[in-house]
Amino acid sequence: MGIVPQLTPPISDLNKQLTRADKRRAHSALGDLTRRFPQVELSYVVAALADHLPIGEYAFWLFNRAGISSAVERAGKNRRILFFVDSKTTRAVTMIGYGLEPFLAERHLQPCVLAAMGSLRAGDYGRACEAFVSELARQLHSVQVGIDRGFGLSDESVWEEAGSSEPFQVFSPVLG
Repeated sequence: MGIVPQLTPPISDLNKQLTRADKRRAHSALGDLTRRFPQVELSYVVAALADHLPIGEYAFWLFNRAGISSAVERAGKNRRILFFVDSKTTRAVTMIGYGLEPFLAERHLQPCVLAAMGSLRAGDYGRACEAFVSELARQLHSVQVGIDRGFGLSDESVWEEAGSSEPFQVFSPVLG
């Protein structure tokens, strides 16, 4: 695949496709995501791939070799997400670090990429990033609620005992 390109997280525009407005939109969306989910970091990379390069393999190679994660973000501590766009074909793919694999599956990530596709096809890279991040935030929230419920940390889920008309909670979190 050649020499690893130098990436500058959170946004790397390897073939100068992004306008200033695109970069502003993307930075704003990424900032919102970081404020809402500070443990997750997103890198947005736009490049024009050679025809012979498979997008998934190339994104995997970038994720692991281009230095978007620091040395301490290894194995389970890597909670980075890469959103990679091939501007030549308007294809997109996402990769996640090992620290997110127990929580995010393809079924969570696919809607994020799909949300961005309309804007990508229109050449609007800023809105594509916004759409991706918006859906990602929705998916992360859904996962978070599921985890909270699973560990009894949410008071949203009321359970009913069979044969009883009175609802009760199985777990009550200790707050404060």
